[in-house]
Amino acid sequence: GPVRGTCQAMTSLRVESLCKNFGGLRAVDDVSFELSGGGIHALIGPNGAGKTTLFNLISGRIPPASGRVLFDGEEITGLPPHRVAARGIIRTFQLVRLFEDMTVAGNVAVGCHLRTRGGVGAALLRPGWSVRQEAEVARRAMEMLDLVGLVGEAHRPANELTYGHQRLLELARAAASGPRLLLLDEPAAGLNAAETAHLADAIRAIAARGIGVLLIEHDMELVMRIAARIVVLDFGRKIADGTPQDVARDPAVLAAYLGGVEADLDA
Repeated sequence: GPVRGTCQAMTSLRVESLCKNFGGLRAVDDVSFELSGGGIHALIGPNGAGKTTLFNLISGRIPPASGRVLFDGEEITGLPPHRVAARGIIRTFQLVRLFEDMTVAGNVAVGCHLRTRGGVGAALLRPGWSVRQEAEVARRAMEMLDLVGLVGEAHRPANELTYGHQRLLELARAAASGPRLLLLDEPAAGLNAAETAHLADAIRAIAARGIGVLLIEHDMELVMRIAARIVVLDFGRKIADGTPQDVARDPAVLAAYLGGVEADLDA
């Protein structure tokens, strides 16, 4: 079908009593939470807290030992990643790495094609695309680049971008695929302060379009600045769930981070 400029707002992701064991270790231990109404949500916790495992359970990369995942009231527990993605839950690295020999705009166009029909294969082989659809895809690609502040780089080869700009391009391409919920796994890793500020603006702009965002992030300052709500894991268990202000004052959270994060949370 035609590429639509608007996307349906994410209504709700519900995680119910998820458990996952690896050998004798319980990596995710009876975790429940619900995200509704879009906006930006963060999943934080010390290394080894189970954050990535939880993302893998939500996005279908691994099945849970027990528990359920519901999206808009429909159970998606244990569906394979492509079926989860088809429901509108897109994880940034699901869109593979950048096509380095393509332009910046061309990379975003691939994201647009993922939602039109046929996935990446069709996007690259382009069987019988109509001129009108190509024009619409080109327009949408520029709109997404504008969203993340990369319009000026549209015609450069993707491999000439700085690392910070490549992360923004990855975000634009994910947004172009028309997600209802975007799972971002440490989007600020390796970015400097200026690049992180640019990323924060881009994530806010995406959320303002009604796309829900759930991010795993170690950069506490970024999380405190952009997330409306934060879920905190420690040793696979949920220890807190609330606004940045609530979480920053939570004794269990401060203890989990060995008290070393208090100053950062107030920054």
